[in-house]
Amino acid sequence: MLKKLVTPIFVVAAVSSLSSTAFAEEQYYAGGNFGMMKYSVEGADEDASLNSISGRIGMQFNEYMSGELRVGFGIGSDEFGDGGPDLELDYYYGGYMRLGVPVENTFYPYLVAGYTKGEVSVEGASESVSESDFSIGLGTDVTFGEGMKLNVEYMNYIDKDGGQIDGFTIGVATTF
Repeated sequence: MLKKLVTPIFVVAAVSSLSSTAFAEEQYYAGGNFGMMKYSVEGADEDASLNSISGRIGMQFNEYMSGELRVGFGIGSDEFGDGGPDLELDYYYGGYMRLGVPVENTFYPYLVAGYTKGEVSVEGASESVSESDFSIGLGTDVTFGEGMKLNVEYMNYIDKDGGQIDGFTIGVATTF
């Protein structure tokens, strides 16, 4: 429900922030994140924790909007439920737009939305589930050095057919 309400607002804001001068301030960035995600299924009592490592590369179009690509993979596995199978995150990737407001050249709180495709599998078996979905989240960048930023974010990556992958990431990025 939240995704259906936020999607039109996000698209209108993104399109309205584009202007002929927006690309005069472009700045590229790249970084890496550690993710603490969970995989949950509707009606199940417990979730599986899925840790991940991801990379991201993006372009800041102007002070309010950026676009980025991300790719990540899981590290480790976790038991799903009491005595259930061990699940692992095989991969995820996507494209996203971020809308934010700079605060005192140090903080950059933002909303992020885009598209994610991911796959979760049962460890040691050939069973896997692959899904894609509209993703939405919020986060902040904190500048701590010349061109260096700390990033903290919560994202709902996939929420489809009773299964959901969401969680927090923390990482660093540099501009170039």
